[in-house]
Amino acid sequence: MTKLASRPSIETKKTGQINFRFYIARFFKTNREALEAWLSWRITLLILPVFAAVFMPRPPFYTTINFNNPAAPWLERFIWCWSQWDSNWYISIAGQGYVNDQTVAFYPLYPLLLRWLGFILSLGQPTTESYIIAGVIIAAITTLIVCIILVKLLMLDYNEEMAKNTLIFLLAFPTAFYLLAVYTESLFMALSVGAFFAARQNHWVVAMALVALAVITRQQGIVVGIALVFEYGQQTGWNWRKINLRTLVSFSFPVISLSGWLTWNWLTFGNFFAPVTATQNYWGRSLAWPWKSVLAQVGGLLYRDPGKSDWNPLTQYWDAMPVFDFTVTLVFIVLAIFSFRFLQNGQLRISYFIYSLGCLLLPLSSPASDDPLHSLPRYLLLSFPTFITITLLSNRSRLFKQGWLAISIGLSGMLIARFSLGYWIA
Repeated sequence: MTKLASRPSIETKKTGQINFRFYIARFFKTNREALEAWLSWRITLLILPVFAAVFMPRPPFYTTINFNNPAAPWLERFIWCWSQWDSNWYISIAGQGYVNDQTVAFYPLYPLLLRWLGFILSLGQPTTESYIIAGVIIAAITTLIVCIILVKLLMLDYNEEMAKNTLIFLLAFPTAFYLLAVYTESLFMALSVGAFFAARQNHWVVAMALVALAVITRQQGIVVGIALVFEYGQQTGWNWRKINLRTLVSFSFPVISLSGWLTWNWLTFGNFFAPVTATQNYWGRSLAWPWKSVLAQVGGLLYRDPGKSDWNPLTQYWDAMPVFDFTVTLVFIVLAIFSFRFLQNGQLRISYFIYSLGCLLLPLSSPASDDPLHSLPRYLLLSFPTFITITLLSNRSRLFKQGWLAISIGLSGMLIARFSLGYWIA
């Protein structure tokens, strides 16, 4: 049988140049599930704020839109609404730097990215608007990266259906919209999920470089580093003879990165632990045992001032959020128990369990004085292994899956609408 002549490679043109269309087509084909999930979710979250003001009352502090400018209402609903509350801190730092010891509660990588991209978008004359647009762009890109890498990471241990469902549970979570806001959540998740994926591929230098960036994005970056120590131990069978010197040196990257940030605080404000002090002095957070935070929240929910005996969660929205905080925290505590069972059954890696446990215990150990579980529903969004646990549970019960998604999507719609109008969520 005559052997057919080999055809020219479709990856290169006759001139030897790279055929970018081939790589683009392969990218879309390989990441189809993640791209479809991200795009449909992004379009949905783009539409919901447009109708938010129609169905929900505006808060008393809501800024009136200038309807004399035809573009103003649309910019407000599509772009400006994604910059709320803590976003103002990041934008302020991007524009003015760390002007006092209060601002250092917000870690530097995200404001730096806002500053650089805002500078480019504004052609060297950055404004608040350019920083907001930069934040929305960063959020969209990093969330897409999260979707793609998370699916690839999960495919190393589970089937395609499992990976797809985990991504759906993550995007349907009530506070998942923060991934598209001018907040650090999307950037941090991209770095943390990327670090886990690189570690699973045995690219430890890349993994620890990403952790080094994560520790100057959010304090949970330390938890990523600890979890990857366990991952490396599992890969080497906890045999010190298998430790690679190059890999061992790479574990110093996060230490150097965090030390550099803390040293800068010492040189600037005279306090090596200024970020921790800032959260204590200005946000009322303090160290406590995790269970004390939960018990303090329960006590706060059971106690009512005499004048609040007719409390209505629909009209007194600020009083309703502690209920939401407590409920989500309680659910994640239960899920942590199931995660431990899946760990014992070999269905969950130890590094995933350590990371999810750290994401839960870290905020529980630093409660706020007025609301001990303040912002926990947003912090717990970062715990991607918990959504693996949710998926494993949903495989056992179709009713559980349908009920979880129904509640999550319903809450998501309400919270997105309120966030876009300027209400505090988490």
